[in-house]
Amino acid sequence: MKTGHMILFIVAILMISACSQVAEQQQSQTGPQTQQQVLQATCDDGIKNQGEEGIDCGGPCKPCPGCTDGIKNQGEEGIDCGGPCGACASCNDSIKNQGEEKVDCGGPCKPCPIEKYELSTADQEALKSKLKLNTQAQFLRPSYVQGLAPGQSYVFALGITNTLFENSTFYVNLKFLDARDLSNNHIQGADETTIMRWFDKNTFGSYRLGKYEQAFIPVGVTVGDEIGPGKETVPGTYYFRAYIKYQKTSYTVDDFANVEFSFRVV
Repeated sequence: MKTGHMILFIVAILMISACSQVAEQQQSQTGPQTQQQVLQATCDDGIKNQGEEGIDCGGPCKPCPGCTDGIKNQGEEGIDCGGPCGACASCNDSIKNQGEEKVDCGGPCKPCPIEKYELSTADQEALKSKLKLNTQAQFLRPSYVQGLAPGQSYVFALGITNTLFENSTFYVNLKFLDARDLSNNHIQGADETTIMRWFDKNTFGSYRLGKYEQAFIPVGVTVGDEIGPGKETVPGTYYFRAYIKYQKTSYTVDDFANVEFSFRVV
């Protein structure tokens, strides 16, 4: 090969090599950028990008889970409550919420106790018509109450007729006698003091009645959650005795009459 041709051949090889190196450098510099441009950010790429508030949520994506989105998500116990959110409403949170009539009662919770026991005018008239004159004061035996659950209330009445031949003062009282299950076995743990609190809305005072005068006494009961300290109320029939005393003289008070009544707890 001639010397001139040899020089041109060497120059051509060097230029090709130089161009190749430049191309490799350009590719190494522009390659990742071109790949990043091809792989566009999305709402399911597992990366917090494109102005998202959280990973793949917020901004251009769907809203991020929250405690006000009306959806049970992110480990919540209920819709927008529990887990990472505030506590869910319940019947023992000491707050009037979730459609309760009063704090932790009514609505989805147990019925609220009756605050004041009253008889309607119709009930009063019906009661008066059943009172009978007798040779002694008498109680109107209340009807057997079917199926009260803890927290439920019932109002009935006792009637007194003064058949003494003089004006007199009568005193009314109630006493718990016994509680039995459906097999007529004594219910263990039935505590008189605890159960008598079921009648704590009543006021049994004195009744001054003239000869043949009549009086009706509302008796209200709200079945409690306990029948003894730390012992839950159990189903069964609970027996009570109502009795009166009358003032024979200004110094003595004698027993006069009594009646037993009962109601069933379910």
